[in-house]
Amino acid sequence: MPCATISTGSGFLSGTLAFIDCQAQVIGSYGYGALADAGSPINSALSIVLTIFIALYGLKLLLGQFVSWPAIVGAALKVGIVLTLATSWPAWRIVGFDLLMRGPFEIAQTVGLSTGLVAQPDAMIARLQAVDDSIVVMTSYGTGRLTGGVASGNELGDSFKGIALADQFALGMGRAAYLVGTLLPFGIFRLGAGLLLAFAPLVAGLLLFNGTSPIFMGWTRGLVFCAMGTLVQWLVQAVEIALLEPWLQSVIADRQGGTLTPSAPTELFVLSLVFSGISLGLMLLFMRFIFHPPQINLTLARPADVAPINQSVQSQLPIPVSDVHAASRAQMTADTLSNSLRREQFLSTRSTVSGNNDSVRSAHGVGAFTSSVVRGHKTVETIRERRAPVRTSESARLRDNKA
Repeated sequence: MPCATISTGSGFLSGTLAFIDCQAQVIGSYGYGALADAGSPINSALSIVLTIFIALYGLKLLLGQFVSWPAIVGAALKVGIVLTLATSWPAWRIVGFDLLMRGPFEIAQTVGLSTGLVAQPDAMIARLQAVDDSIVVMTSYGTGRLTGGVASGNELGDSFKGIALADQFALGMGRAAYLVGTLLPFGIFRLGAGLLLAFAPLVAGLLLFNGTSPIFMGWTRGLVFCAMGTLVQWLVQAVEIALLEPWLQSVIADRQGGTLTPSAPTELFVLSLVFSGISLGLMLLFMRFIFHPPQINLTLARPADVAPINQSVQSQLPIPVSDVHAASRAQMTADTLSNSLRREQFLSTRSTVSGNNDSVRSAHGVGAFTSSVVRGHKTVETIRERRAPVRTSESARLRDNKA
């Protein structure tokens, strides 16, 4: 698709802007079609990459590896996104091309209409050209001061030599700064968007693997940067036009009325240079914000989250020596009593009178007490509370039976 050529003189700026925008759209659309064509090597490479990606998931399932449902759904979404970006121009035109090529102008129009700065994109280009034409007219009029002094008379002569910049230099550099500040950001953002849009089939397959997905994310951020840059630069140009239009009309009206304007060249150079610097500074600011976003952690520590940490820290603290000795004495006492009760239980089981109810109750109490001591390692005070029943000897039991 051929784009209109530019010509010198009136219409230079508007023709250059239209040519850059036309070339960006041609590259973004026809370049995408060339890479997404069925016979292109990029399309063949994409088919191989998709086959490898699906085969890896098939091997995981054949080998019995666990693959969660979220991972399977995510893989299916990746395949769908890749196929949409790389092979479907109607879908990509709506999702990507129109969004980047026309979206920033529509947003700028919405913002500009509410502030009275921006109208239609074509009207903006016409206003930029009108400002450039006014600068040319002001340059042709000059400042009105004399280049050579006179010995006498009412002419001001060389009394304007105190101006910092010469008229010719300031007027020429002022227009050059205005043209560069308008064309350079516009070309960066528009041509950058066109190239990134054309590379969609080439970059789409990089989304499938974790090792190459950062490149895909960088490509996506580049698209966002170009879209935001076009929007911001268009609004900055609208502010510049709103400032320069009435100022240029005032300077031209003064010169047509015969009024001298010795400060106008320096003022033009400063204004053009300032807005060029503003465009560059905002471009760097958005580049920093998009490609290196700040890491912000909004989570706050809650008491419930702090308590386990304190408990874990306290559990790792060393135990005082006095507590260690107290615990060891209690353990030794419990072990001694447990051994004594086991020995008594062993002796009681050797008793010939197995049917005595008191012996049965004594053995049952001893066994319960022993199991409680071994299982819980009770303290000495607890052990003393549960005493074993009083023993009776064999001779005393015989006397009781005779009586």
